[in-house]
Amino acid sequence: MLNHPLVRALVLGAMAASGSAWAVGPQKGLVPGFLDAKTGSFIAATQPAVATGVESPLATLGGTLALRFNITLKSSVPSDWKIQCSQVATAIDSGGLTFQNSKTVLATRSGSTATCQVNINYSWSLNGAGGFIHTNWTVMTLDSTLTNTLVDVLATGSMPSIEIPANGTVTSRTVSVTL
Repeated sequence: MLNHPLVRALVLGAMAASGSAWAVGPQKGLVPGFLDAKTGSFIAATQPAVATGVESPLATLGGTLALRFNITLKSSVPSDWKIQCSQVATAIDSGGLTFQNSKTVLATRSGSTATCQVNINYSWSLNGAGGFIHTNWTVMTLDSTLTNTLVDVLATGSMPSIEIPANGTVTSRTVSVTL
């Protein structure tokens, strides 16, 4: 159907009239981007810098992302089952570099509550000042042998994004979870 001459002409005409996702750039190549629906203008997508032989200095920032889990158990989770907590931190700097760190630990359980502390120590070489960290988390129960891949109860979520903190900062946050 897309090979029909009328369909091709309509699609190409619509793309030309509306500013398609690709436009011809100065090097006569394709430039990725999108059409801004509000302004009707073509916005070129940000491209990573091309290596020129002169590398810009990278700033290395390190610290700790400390995420405490306060868990309330309302499901019938057997007392010998383990509770696992995970944190995944994704940093995107102002230059477009992306870093991802993750860590998983077992919780300490006491009756109908449990806690765990997931600390991610990081060191990232950033390509610009500023950027953000996005944090996702998971809490789940596992059978007592830790070999069964069946999960009885699972909770996932994310934390509000934060600016990449100053070097050496310990960023502490808490999430309350009910399983």
